[in-house]
Amino acid sequence: MKHGNRNAPKAKPTIVIVAGAWHTPIYIAPLATAPSSQSYPTVPLALPTSGNANRGLINDVAMITSRWEDVIGEQGRDVVLVVHSYGGISGSAAAGPFVRSVREKQGKDSSVVAILSMTSLAIPKDTFYAAGDRGEACVVCDGGFA
Repeated sequence: MKHGNRNAPKAKPTIVIVAGAWHTPIYIAPLATAPSSQSYPTVPLALPTSGNANRGLINDVAMITSRWEDVIGEQGRDVVLVVHSYGGISGSAAAGPFVRSVREKQGKDSSVVAILSMTSLAIPKDTFYAAGDRGEACVVCDGGFA
């Protein structure tokens, strides 16, 4: 499904803020205030793994993806992704199917148009990441960024 006319002015993008590990909405709510005051729709997300040892990266990516399917797919809005700390890992992993080049090939106008990393890792596309407590910490990259 295609949303809108490419020549028509686009609505302001939605700012999706993905918190780092151990951060709850109370910590990221103040960050949402500035864009909201400038009429940017803002969606602060606390990750399912925050404070829950039974959850992992897959749960975080699934939650982010479900929110993007609503904002990008249903509402037809672009997203500026703001990630903090560990949120950069889950946010980058979730971004792949929603980046402009992928969405345009699908004939869709809305996408993730930017990723802003705050004290976070920018995880390259096709990356393997091993946590330091489970082996030697490393990043292996076979492609570009998400």
